[in-house]
Amino acid sequence: MYLKSNYFLIFLLILFNIHISLSSICSKYYSLQQSQLCECEDNINNDEFSISLKCISLSIIPNFFRNISYHTIEFESCLNDLNFINQSFNNLTIKILRIRHCNLLNINDQTFLNIKQFEKFLLENSTILSLKTLNENFQDIFSINSFYKLKSLTLKNIHYYYKQKLNLEFLLQQLPYLHRLELINIYIDDYRYYDIQTIGQYLTYLSLTNTHQNSLVPIEYLISLERLLIRHLPNIFHTQTLIYSLRKLSYLKYILFEHNQLKSIENLQSNTIDDIDLSSNLIETINEYTFEYVPKLRHLTLTNNPLNSIDKNAFCGIENLQRLSIHIKHTQISPLDNCLLMNYPNLQIIQDNQIKFECNCQ
Repeated sequence: MYLKSNYFLIFLLILFNIHISLSSICSKYYSLQQSQLCECEDNINNDEFSISLKCISLSIIPNFFRNISYHTIEFESCLNDLNFINQSFNNLTIKILRIRHCNLLNINDQTFLNIKQFEKFLLENSTILSLKTLNENFQDIFSINSFYKLKSLTLKNIHYYYKQKLNLEFLLQQLPYLHRLELINIYIDDYRYYDIQTIGQYLTYLSLTNTHQNSLVPIEYLISLERLLIRHLPNIFHTQTLIYSLRKLSYLKYILFEHNQLKSIENLQSNTIDDIDLSSNLIETINEYTFEYVPKLRHLTLTNNPLNSIDKNAFCGIENLQRLSIHIKHTQISPLDNCLLMNYPNLQIIQDNQIKFECNCQ
């Protein structure tokens, strides 16, 4: 009984020490005065201590400390321009850095230099007012050593007053260990034939939305790609055989091609894709055996297309089809009907109108 009591006391003491250790980081480095600028939260993971800072409506950049580890630093809705001329993330330990709704001033070669354990960077809905890098080009910052082993990058609605566009091939060379890349409403340069043999080897997720480009790096070189999302980029499909190239990706599971003015589905082949979203295009007809060479397809989305003809054999060859989301505009559309239901008795069909299927599968 005495031993059990001692063990229990030791256990309580350990818990108390952990609690003290956890609470001491924020309280020691971000006192009441600092906490008025940012919310500080202590983290512990596998006996490693770190903190997360969330700074909303900033007027000045807070102090950072090189002897502690930051799991996350977030800046959001800055009241004044963030001026990096005298303050930076240089030599800090940061896992995730996120900046949203801020104006950035005097970003330079030292701003992101020597960040340790840097894995994820998100820059969203922000304006770069001035760059003091070597070429005064936004892409320069990704050549800084801190970004070399970055795993995730999101650039969304970024405004900067410079003529140079981001080059996707060069970006993938700068960030060779990138797993996830999301680019939304920024300007990407057209494909310029860099050494494409060595880029994007670890990239599993690529999302491009309204990036104003007319061509794309040959998709087959992104050998690890699992999810591909392309929105509002019709010229890519007009200048390249993108859909045809999908067959060469051995790990691809999901494609989403929204708002690309696609009029047909041709040359689609993949032994791995199980989810396809082609919503909000200009597809009027689905011909027979269209999906014959996508045998693992389970989910298909065709909403917001002006469909007026679907061949009765359009879905032949797909044994695992489970969900079909579709927009039926014409009351006489044929033969998406009981014929389909007989072949796929467990199929979930999601419509955005009240038209009922009729049996006309003779």
